[in-house]
Amino acid sequence: MCVFEQDGSVSFFFSLTAPGDCVCFGFQCRGVRNRDVSGSLPILVVEDEEILLCFFKQALERGGFKVSAASSGNEALALLEQKDFAGVVCDLRLEGGTGGPEIFEWVRKNRLQLSSCFLFITGDASDPRAVELREHIGAPFIEKPFRVAQLLEILKKLTSEKAGVFA
Repeated sequence: MCVFEQDGSVSFFFSLTAPGDCVCFGFQCRGVRNRDVSGSLPILVVEDEEILLCFFKQALERGGFKVSAASSGNEALALLEQKDFAGVVCDLRLEGGTGGPEIFEWVRKNRLQLSSCFLFITGDASDPRAVELREHIGAPFIEKPFRVAQLLEILKKLTSEKAGVFA
């Protein structure tokens, strides 16, 4: 169960997983304003843990963002080649080859304007490799566990800065 708090509203989410599937459902104590804060473009969320991917997707949608989800680096790259996005929220370490740094480098080479709205999520920000990547890449990081309000605040700031610069 996850608890999502925003603007005095509280939502409870329950996630059930089965092999290859994720089912999320929830209820709210008071309605969360679901206004679109990312414009017409979605945010791409990249997370290889299905339950976290499902939670991030629902949390961002309830925070007013349109969301596309990818459960692997390869899936994320395929989506990035096909669609435009307002921003990317990406786990630093992904199973199966293509990780967060490789996705960021692809974005930097192929969609430079999107690189200013790229947010890494990591559970080991103090790991020497993560520290080195943070210094080398320069993209913002948010460390697990974090509050949903913190994620929304950072993402709203990044997407509003992007909208102001690239409008």
